[in-house]
Amino acid sequence: MGRYKCVIFDLDGTIADTKKGIINGYKYAAAEMGFKYLKAYDNDIIGPSLYDSFTRFYKFSHDRAKAAVELYRKYYIDKGYLEYNLYDGVRELIINLKNSGLSVALATTKYKNFAELMLKNSKIYEYFTCVAGSNADGSLSVKKELLQYVMNKTGYASADCVMVGDRFYDAAGANEVGMDFIRAGFGYGNDEEFAGYKVYFTAKSANDIFKIVIN
Repeated sequence: MGRYKCVIFDLDGTIADTKKGIINGYKYAAAEMGFKYLKAYDNDIIGPSLYDSFTRFYKFSHDRAKAAVELYRKYYIDKGYLEYNLYDGVRELIINLKNSGLSVALATTKYKNFAELMLKNSKIYEYFTCVAGSNADGSLSVKKELLQYVMNKTGYASADCVMVGDRFYDAAGANEVGMDFIRAGFGYGNDEEFAGYKVYFTAKSANDIFKIVIN
């Protein structure tokens, strides 16, 4: 076994390709509220919290953003949480990490209830020691806070853990708490967004992640 005791995964763009469900959730909110869905932000809306995306990219007021989030969640609980695919080899990766004696955790800005539904639907929920996601009131929607939550729940220090994610938000959170970060290079991020952040390794596949974590 390598130096890590706990591997903490992001969800969207790391464990699963969830783009379809996310975009459809935004389009549903747009149709219901009468605003235009902005295709230019297809990738940008994957990573930050819903509230942050609606205020940052759509320039919504607090109240309008909250209303958009509720409509998005209405769609997502009905259809959106099923509109995804696990990345190749990810299910085997999670099982193999667990069987190798490591703890596996999740830290996602996605609403925790949705994250748990997706893990259960994928039949991998049982392998997770801890699942950290945002709450209905918007709390726990920053990656740093989510990683601290996982460490508090599991009892591991930052040096015992490694964060695996596809966006700079994941790298920023890991850097802030002093945790190693592995980039899931098959996700939605681009090289430019990681400038200025510490990236221990960029994985091109799920198998790459297993090799670097175990060795």
